[in-house]
Amino acid sequence: MTAVDHPADQAPKPRPYPERDSAPWWERVNQHRFELQRCDGCGAWRWPPRAMCGRCASFQFTWTPLSGQATVESWVVNHHAFLPGFTSPYTVVLGRLEEQDDLCLPATWQGDEEPAPGQPVEVAFEDHTDDEGPFTLLAWRPA
Repeated sequence: MTAVDHPADQAPKPRPYPERDSAPWWERVNQHRFELQRCDGCGAWRWPPRAMCGRCASFQFTWTPLSGQATVESWVVNHHAFLPGFTSPYTVVLGRLEEQDDLCLPATWQGDEEPAPGQPVEVAFEDHTDDEGPFTLLAWRPA
């Protein structure tokens, strides 16, 4: 099975509605900046964005750029379009970040072939527009 391209004439993707901790993440994604919180206390990367470090309980952090490199940890091929804007089947990949072995981020797949375990991938940005204006979502593509 292969991943499916998303035609330009389909319904728009669902827009993220950020809350207090995720708003700075989505602002960066909209600017095509791949950055995460990095704890100033212990150096751990934080995902999802949150006020306190899960390792050392520090409230101090800095938004820091990542390489954008990862490996495929897992994926799922959805055969039912649960929301408008997704053409079935569509693939979601869990990418294990190069910077921190225990950190994985989910995103849509931009590959022509089905992903493979351990496959090198890189971050991509998908620009979309809806009635509220432009927004960007994260994706993984083969490196």
